[in-house]
Amino acid sequence: MTNPSKWLGAALAFALLTGAATAAADKADKAADDAVTGTVASVGDLKITVTGKDGKDQVVAVAKDADVSCDGKPCKLEDVKKGASVVVTVKKSGDSTVATKIDAKSAAAAGPTLFFAEKVDPADDAQLWTMQKEGDYFLLISKSAKAALDVNNEKGNLYLNDKIGASNNNQLWTVKAEGEYSMIVPKVGAAVLDKGALDANNAKDKPYINPKTDKANDNELWTLEKHGDFIVIMPKGHKVALAVRAAK
Repeated sequence: MTNPSKWLGAALAFALLTGAATAAADKADKAADDAVTGTVASVGDLKITVTGKDGKDQVVAVAKDADVSCDGKPCKLEDVKKGASVVVTVKKSGDSTVATKIDAKSAAAAGPTLFFAEKVDPADDAQLWTMQKEGDYFLLISKSAKAALDVNNEKGNLYLNDKIGASNNNQLWTVKAEGEYSMIVPKVGAAVLDKGALDANNAKDKPYINPKTDKANDNELWTLEKHGDFIVIMPKGHKVALAVRAAK
């Protein structure tokens, strides 16, 4: 005759093992969802390349039915623009990883942006900058945005970082006098370390880091006009001022 107590004990043990296995599986499924954050480097062919804060690129395959949003609104993968900040939710299965959700925010939506004010006006806080000396370098801080000009450790993709810190090499700049003008050179160049200069881009679009330092290039020459504790930054040959547009 079967011993009822042994049968009950075996059944209980099986139930406990099954419950533990189920809980472990649920935990594994939850752990399978992760996120990749950073700046969009490129998009195409069901793939998205994201540059992280460490400056390294990560390529992620995108599921055909992935949930994609741009500035909080549904959009297509091809609508996600280079330079947008992004959070990519990924699903891991074995050795493969696929994006199931992409939340992108354009530079304008993510924070303040650079532009050229067509009328130079020292009374306009958006045009005023502080040059904060840090050893041999300077922080360039926008008065209106209370954020520092940051080279973003990548190919000239400038932005305004509200986490101001002298320990962040991406925010440190050298100002070199070239006659009556100045060249503004990042400590960490975007394309080549310790090379490159702030380029006005003909004042038609926001400035960028030109990987070639060239004092013969007027776009790399700037007037730094002092107004009290602040300066106005103007590109040579253009009656405009580097300014900051508030986030939308």
